[in-house]
This record gives sequence, structure tokens and C-alpha cells, in this order.
Amino acid sequence: MTVWRILRKAGMKKIKPTRKPGLTKEMRVERLRWCFDYKDWTLEDWMKVIWIDEIAVVVGYCRGGYRVWRILVERYLRSCTCERWKGFTEFIFWASYCYDFKGPYYIWRLEIAVERKLVNKDLKEINEAMEPICKVEWELNNPMFRLRIDRKNPGCVP
Repeated sequence: MTVWRILRKAGMKKIKPTRKPGLTKEMRVERLRWCFDYKDWTLEDWMKVIWIDEIAVVVGYCRGGYRVWRILVERYLRSCTCERWKGFTEFIFWASYCYDFKGPYYIWRLEIAVERKLVNKDLKEINEAMEPICKVEWELNNPMFRLRIDRKNPGCVP
């Protein structure tokens, strides 16, 4: 109790550590660049964006049992934070949304190396079979798109 009283007098509290993503220097630079690129967008611009997000869910993880003693200004010190790194997951939850619509969501369990090899092999076979068909279709549709033949012209209908 003596130690507890001294720490409390010093302004320290026993609280959960601040959680923040583990970012490398390159990640921070890229995020800052992204912010500067889109700082002038209007609400109408952002309404056209579809956002996606994923989270790795760890089953059986003990939450909230870890506390640190710190004062308010030490919130982001490395010794007082618990970084969140991706990995060691049981399943992944993925979802999409935009301004006024919630898109679909998917739940994936972790795949093992053998499953990944089989899926990559199947995808390669499908791509090799579909590429000539899709190429012909694209070559037929793309000139029509550029010439605006299959689209209605803007303005009033005469």
C-alpha cells in the first residue's frame, strides 16, 4: 500500500496501456503522403469512395488483463504502449462500406500452405483458360466504350 500511495501522489494511475498499430517509418511516411494527397477532397468526393477493412481475430486471447503505471503525459511512450501486430490469427473478418451503404462481409479461416498451393494452382488454370476469352471480349467492348456508341448522350432527349 505504501508504494501504491506514493505512486498515486506522483500522479500515476494503474490503467490499460494505450493500443496503437505497429507502424514502420515507411508506413508513417506513406500515411502522411496519403493525407496530403486527399486533404482538399469535399464530402461529395468522399461519398464516392468504397472503404474496405479487415481484422484478424484471435480466439481465446485474454483482453484487459495488462496494466501499466504511468502519468498522463506518458501515454505514448514506448514503455507504456502495447503495439498491435498482425499475425497468429484464427480467422479474418473482412467487410466493405461506403457513405450510405454497408457492403458484404466475409469470414476466412487461416489456410495452411498445402491449401494455398492448391488454390494458386487452380487459379492459374482458371486464368489460363479465361484469358483468351476475356481478351477477345475486352477488345470488342473497349472500342465501343471509347467511342461512346453504346451510351446515351448527356442532355435532354429530343
